[in-house]
This record gives sequence, C-alpha cells and structure tokens, in this order.
Amino acid sequence: MISSYIAEYFSHDDATYLIRNDDGTVIHANDNWHEFESGHELLIKERVSCYSRNSALLFNQTNSASGHPLNYRNFSDEKKFQFYVQK
Repeated sequence: MISSYIAEYFSHDDATYLIRNDDGTVIHANDNWHEFESGHELLIKERVSCYSRNSALLFNQTNSASGHPLNYRNFSDEKKFQFYVQK
C-alpha cells in the first residue's frame, strides 16, 4: 500500500510517501526539508506502529535540495529569493 502526504500550504511539488506491505515499511521523504504537518506526522506514526524498528526504514535528505526554491513554479521570484536567502 502506498500513501502520500503533502503540505499544500508550503509546496505542491513535494510529497512524503509511505510504502507498506506485510514485511515492513518505508517512509520516503524525497527532498522535503520542512517539518511534517502535525496531522501527517500522527497519521504516519499510527500507520507504522505495527512494524518493528528493524522493519521500518526512513529515506530522507539531510540538506535542502538545490532545486528549492528556484524550480518551484508556485512561488514568485521575490518569494523564491526570500526562501533562498533564508536557506
């Protein structure tokens, strides 16, 4: 089973995916560097709670992607610059 979680207020370009089967689960956060929305975090925790620590993997990025925010079409050039400077 695959489910996705997107913080629409932040970006329409990124999503975190939860991939589950009987053997284990993978949380794939792509290049999301912002915090999970609390509702998403609670739902993900609930959905992985049935797996042992050895059966759950987290794939994430420890740094922001070089494409953010410059390649995000939903941000104005001014907003992109503000994000980039803050980053």
